[in-house]
Amino acid sequence: MKRLAIVFALLLVTLGAQSVFAMAAPTIFDIQNGMYAEGDTLTIENVTVVAVRYNGIWVAEAPFGAYNGIWVYMGSTTNVPGDIVDVTGVYTEYYGLSELNSATVTVTGSGPVPTPTVISASSLLADPEPWESCAITISDGMNVIETSDVLGHGYWTCQMLDGSVVNFDDYFYDDTTVLLGQCYNNATGIWEYTWSNFRMEPYVDGYPLVDCVVDNEASSFGSVKSLFR
Repeated sequence: MKRLAIVFALLLVTLGAQSVFAMAAPTIFDIQNGMYAEGDTLTIENVTVVAVRYNGIWVAEAPFGAYNGIWVYMGSTTNVPGDIVDVTGVYTEYYGLSELNSATVTVTGSGPVPTPTVISASSLLADPEPWESCAITISDGMNVIETSDVLGHGYWTCQMLDGSVVNFDDYFYDDTTVLLGQCYNNATGIWEYTWSNFRMEPYVDGYPLVDCVVDNEASSFGSVKSLFR
């Protein structure tokens, strides 16, 4: 009887653990890692609004890193960055972009807007998927090599100091102010997937324009000394 009682107790514990697991709220991390099927209606809780567009919001969950951001399509919104919200929506892959569609959003509080993750362009481009819909800062300096006058749709491209190329879009930033050859120190905004490409959506205040640096001619210490003999 004791052995049967122990087995029965263990079975109850196991079933209880499975029940708790089944009842656990979905997370953005789980959604972005394929734990749910398209068409599932999901509720994510206590996530933070990090950016707002006229028809939806980008939300993120702690620790605010890779796989921790997602786009929420609502049609319209009154939310602001820093809102703490619960979101219920239909998980959809909209032309390759993971989103919660036709979502309802309930504000449960407010707090600081999470600091974007700083990442180099080479690391970002080597594995862009984990950062989809996340707030990031591309740390590289860059210069504009194609403008929206050529590309259209508010798109432009920049070449990083390491030679890699990043696509940009104008969700927040005015693309008409971006001119060929301009240089920028870095870019902070949302890493977005749209029209079959990853693109950076820099914030209005997240794209610092600087004077382009002219490379100095390399000189050896000996050659410099010889100028003063």
